[in-house]
Amino acid sequence: MQVQAPNCPELLWSRAMVVSVAEKARLDRVRCESLNFCPGVSKDAATKMRRTMRSWRLHLRSDKAIEDLARMWNPVIRGWIQYYGKFYKSALYPVFQQLIRTLARWASRKFRRLRRHQRRAVHWLGRLARREPQLFAHWQLLGLRPAAG
Repeated sequence: MQVQAPNCPELLWSRAMVVSVAEKARLDRVRCESLNFCPGVSKDAATKMRRTMRSWRLHLRSDKAIEDLARMWNPVIRGWIQYYGKFYKSALYPVFQQLIRTLARWASRKFRRLRRHQRRAVHWLGRLARREPQLFAHWQLLGLRPAAG
């Protein structure tokens, strides 16, 4: 028996149908496009998160160890991921890419051998993320890590 999905006249659901994960993801995208609503982070919320991260001024805290930075900001990062990433985690990727760039900037100010070498700083951060994947919440919960060269 097939029934029509609420608010989506083009989708038909079967009550006895078992749907694969890939098919469910496809159907979620169709539902998202047809309703003009995706339950992810909005553009305004992403801007506000980036603005908050800029207000932390991480790149100027070269007197702190990276473990201290993680301890200071992980509760906030974890809260954002748990709140906004409940349904659509990949919408958070651009926001946390900005955090990765900021951490690389911090590393280039902290360590003399990384100064004026942004790519080296990102790769250093990537090797650290590979060694300690639990250090930052976005490395752990989103699986979003910097490139390790």
